Amino acid sequence: MDHGTVKVLLGFFEELGVINCEIDAYGDFLQALGPEATLHYTENAANVSKIESQLAEVRRKIFFLLRGTEFTVIVLNNSKFYHVGTLQEYLYHYTSDTSLQAELGLQSKVFSIVPDQDENLSPKACVIQSLLDAKCKVSPHTVIEYSKLGPDVSVGEYCVISGSCITIRCVIPDKSFVSSLSLMIDGQVMYATILFGIEDNLKKNVGSLSDVNSLQIFGRNLVQPLELWGIQVSEELFSGDQKSLSLWNARIFPCYATVEESVWAAVEMLKAMNSKSAADLGDARRVSIEEMLLYKNINEMLSFRQALYEEIQTQRQIGAS
Repeated sequence: MDHGTVKVLLGFFEELGVINCEIDAYGDFLQALGPEATLHYTENAANVSKIESQLAEVRRKIFFLLRGTEFTVIVLNNSKFYHVGTLQEYLYHYTSDTSLQAELGLQSKVFSIVPDQDENLSPKACVIQSLLDAKCKVSPHTVIEYSKLGPDVSVGEYCVISGSCITIRCVIPDKSFVSSLSLMIDGQVMYATILFGIEDNLKKNVGSLSDVNSLQIFGRNLVQPLELWGIQVSEELFSGDQKSLSLWNARIFPCYATVEESVWAAVEMLKAMNSKSAADLGDARRVSIEEMLLYKNINEMLSFRQALYEEIQTQRQIGAS
């Protein structure tokens, strides 16, 4: 694609206001190139997390603008391509793929304080800048990053724990994703903890409230956990486009003044699902993952990591003296 075509494209996108939505290299550009390109792809939104009303229209205009443009692929000899775009791939490459680990010099324990006992920390777990109590337990094929775990915490297999401070007694079941975020809502710092199964499909969406029961969290019909969490199925349950309802924009994660409280709520939600008993989470404001990314408080999250870094550094110095 020559410089002139790129310049025309940028002007075209700016005119449509597309510079601020999201442009996908493969989904929007590459499929329009080459002599065998067709219009069929313009209606395919299977891999789109948020379907904008202009998506198909913009794709069609891009197709007609690029139609006939030569498409050339350069093959790189003796090269490898690793795709780390899903939680399953992330866990595999960081805990099981010895080839990638050797090529990139990846280590299973990186600037962390971890239990010495082999029975408490699997050698097949990956711990990145985290502080783990000597008595906590971490199972194989799990990644702990930028987190702090107390003595009564047990984490199952194939889990990702990110940016969390878990100090209460709890068992995180296999194949769980737990991530705490700092938020700035109406000028106030708050915290919410994302919780779902690594095999859940956050992109799967339905077009009406009557079909919400086809969505799943931890492999279960979403309506069942909602009842246990005291959440009613209504239009207020979802943020954003009301014609695209999914786990991504479901307002199910309560906000609190501290990260510890938000983690407590996530643990209570897990307990409720496992015991099939109601969880009393009060009247805390609930947000969706979509909203959490809009409200995320980057400075506070970096401060948390810095404080964790300094605590790890101090303990390492004490241990070395």
